[in-house]
Amino acid sequence: MAGRLPACCNNRLLAVVFTAWFPVIVFPIYLGQIMNEFFTSAHAIDVVLILIGLEAILLILLWRKGRCPLSPGLTLLILAPGTCLLLAARAALAGGSWTLVSSLFLVALVIHLTDLVQRWRERARFDSTRD
Repeated sequence: MAGRLPACCNNRLLAVVFTAWFPVIVFPIYLGQIMNEFFTSAHAIDVVLILIGLEAILLILLWRKGRCPLSPGLTLLILAPGTCLLLAARAALAGGSWTLVSSLFLVALVIHLTDLVQRWRERARFDSTRD
């Protein structure tokens, strides 16, 4: 029956306190369960991957308008290693094979090292033009 109070609430004051504070006490517990399930599943990583995709799209659109100094290739080179690491974490949480997880780690490492080499070369060119 909706609106019915528990048997312990035979006192009117106790009933008012119970109905006023029950949602305040129960909601955080319920929210905690929801958040626990959200973060122990792969859904939290899915949200972050979507945000990274939106960031890449936004940066590429800004580059086309001349408002972002990074070319689309550089943007993707910067975002790709973190994306691969997130995909590896997602695969591990979802029960993916160790070969998939380790392959994603390896791809992230190769892309990261490629990015570092490119940055070092740019820095060397910049330093040589300053002299």
